[in-house]
Amino acid sequence: MPIDIRQISGQLDELTGKARAEAQARETAAEKLRRIFAPSFEADRWVAACAIASRLENVAWNGAMFNLGEPVNAFVPFGAEPQTYALLSADGSQILPDRHKPAPYYLIQVAGACIAYGGNEANSDAIRQTEQKNTELVSDPARLYDARGEIIRPGEIANERDLREIEWLADQCESLSRAGWQVMAIADGQIVPFVLLNDALPPRKQREILDRLTRALDRIQSSGAWLAGYIDRPNSNALVHAAALADVAPDDVSAERVRKSEEGAAGVFDRHILENVLPAGRRTALFEPTWQVNAKLGVHAMRACYANFGDGSDVGHPVIARLELPEWCARAHVLGAVCGAMRRHAHMGAGYPFILKAAHEAALVSKDDQKQIDELVQQSLIEAGVFATSSYKQEAKDLS
Repeated sequence: MPIDIRQISGQLDELTGKARAEAQARETAAEKLRRIFAPSFEADRWVAACAIASRLENVAWNGAMFNLGEPVNAFVPFGAEPQTYALLSADGSQILPDRHKPAPYYLIQVAGACIAYGGNEANSDAIRQTEQKNTELVSDPARLYDARGEIIRPGEIANERDLREIEWLADQCESLSRAGWQVMAIADGQIVPFVLLNDALPPRKQREILDRLTRALDRIQSSGAWLAGYIDRPNSNALVHAAALADVAPDDVSAERVRKSEEGAAGVFDRHILENVLPAGRRTALFEPTWQVNAKLGVHAMRACYANFGDGSDVGHPVIARLELPEWCARAHVLGAVCGAMRRHAHMGAGYPFILKAAHEAALVSKDDQKQIDELVQQSLIEAGVFATSSYKQEAKDLS
């Protein structure tokens, strides 16, 4: 039955009014924070203040540290793509366990896309191999249930999918490198699984995830590939937290001063600061995220920047994305090449890089796919002499 729009018209008006007021307040706050990009801004004392804020006890200051040698108020132009290279991306999808289905299981599928520029037939076999998908259906109780005997949570499955994506990239980077390709590998989103940014993660679990991540990154680094994570419409506020300290002297940094400096910045994201000042075809200076896990990543510690991948004609709608790269890859010529490639692919993909769209389509498990898998599961159970049906609730949904 369709929604009766008349019943929510008042709430829609309220939503519109709040959104308008929030946008105005956000722009007012963002305009104050943009002073760090002024040509006359002296950053040395500010960087020192940020460093002190990052070391305050009992303060989880999550700001950007512009301590990597590039001035914060000088935007860097993109570089040129290599003439010959393989552009690689990966993505993943999953089917979550459902208690209403005949039997519990989950499925993870990882796949990707690869576009070769230049090269010849002699080294094209490795490109074709990247079309293979990695699909696994999991029903093993040891992996399906947690220590309390409950079905594992969706977040656990998402963590596993994230790790398999970076491991898939490592496999392909090694194969393509052996075939003579210079590989540019682009992860869809963060390279470091989001769960590792959670300080409450049990140490044993953190170590397990870190070990798998670093092994994959070791392999990618050894292959000579270039690696970056592309975060579309980023909701990070690391730049906001740092910019809020622009007027605070190093000697005045305290937990209370940090708190007061950030008043009025709630709801402001880094992209809001950059939308009106970062030109198309330019990136910000590199900065170091102040994640605790960065210290545990060693040579794979992440560096980040923001870039405007628009073509200059999108006034008011710039394509602001965040790039994250391991330290060994955060070199000017590599970052310039990555930015150049992503700008062209963003144009090809109407704002979102075409290579990432292609990887998403390759990895997607559609509703039709899921229905077919469910039917195969039920048929296999019947053939094995196991009587299993969906719940009455699921049957009712299937008939609707």
